[in-house]
Amino acid sequence: MIMTGFYNTGASRDTLNKDLQSGLQGNVLTLRRNLQSPDQIKQLTDELQQSALRYPLLVGVDQEGGRVARLTSSNGYSKTKSPAFIGQFRNNEFEAKEEAYSMAVWLKEAGLNFNLGQVVDVNVNPKSPAIGALDRSYSKDEEVVYKHVKWATDVYHEEDIATALKHYPGHGSSVDDSHIKFTDVTDTWQERELVPYKKLIAAGYVDAIMTGHIINKDWDAVWPASLSKRMITDILRDSLGFKGLVISDELFMRAIKNNYGFDEVVVQTIKAGTDILLFSTNLFKPNQGNEDTSLPRYIVELVKEKIAQNELDEQLITDAYNRVLALKELRLGLQKSTVDKE
Repeated sequence: MIMTGFYNTGASRDTLNKDLQSGLQGNVLTLRRNLQSPDQIKQLTDELQQSALRYPLLVGVDQEGGRVARLTSSNGYSKTKSPAFIGQFRNNEFEAKEEAYSMAVWLKEAGLNFNLGQVVDVNVNPKSPAIGALDRSYSKDEEVVYKHVKWATDVYHEEDIATALKHYPGHGSSVDDSHIKFTDVTDTWQERELVPYKKLIAAGYVDAIMTGHIINKDWDAVWPASLSKRMITDILRDSLGFKGLVISDELFMRAIKNNYGFDEVVVQTIKAGTDILLFSTNLFKPNQGNEDTSLPRYIVELVKEKIAQNELDEQLITDAYNRVLALKELRLGLQKSTVDKE
């Protein structure tokens, strides 16, 4: 249930290796700091997989294309086109799939098996600092967004790359950036921002959906979507019928860490129905201490404590575990018979 970023050397890497080998962590996030060249990346991902205790790791990366691309001309690949360019100036299946295919092959050859880069946000506000202003949305037309995301995910799946749709329930109307501050879309969000999710789910999409750190008080007056049981369990799962994995957006973003305590975030994210908690680092200083510690180890101990105190239902952990394994079985070649024997 834990995915963290890390550094390639030093205490971060040493801690990561120990946590992978001991089973405290089952997934990793790669950032630009980790990715230097095609050969180096493949060596890195091979080493990480060899450290995994039982099951293959989900190795995440943000490869949207355009401004948000971890594989690009600076580390041995090619410059990629933004979703906005593909949606506006190409807007046809062949060219959309060609662009996705190039990136899918890069990821597969590099051992990066989980692309967190399928932006489903509708470009409601072209000046949105997190989406529209960065050319991250395919279109202001929800049908165009749906088609392009469907074409791209189909290509990634053909190359055995798992995908995540983001940022549920829609970041495209926002006037703020959740990387920087609390983002309230109550007055700007439109129902049509859910259309691509509804259509992709109806078409059989079961990989992963990433929740956004955005609040819509019409649906939940207390919690942002990433921490909201109503948004994740009641609406996404029960009403929209999503059967796949739910992954949080990065939980050290300022929209979250500036408004909630760390323990509170972990517990509430799990209560909401999240399957993977995403963090940019695997080391942190708990309770404002001075000494770095393993973030996965801290979380595991915290969850055990909260279960013992009846503040967390152990069934939530079991359900999340099963959904993570289901995605690994679907995309990474993990055999169900192996899981059953374990």
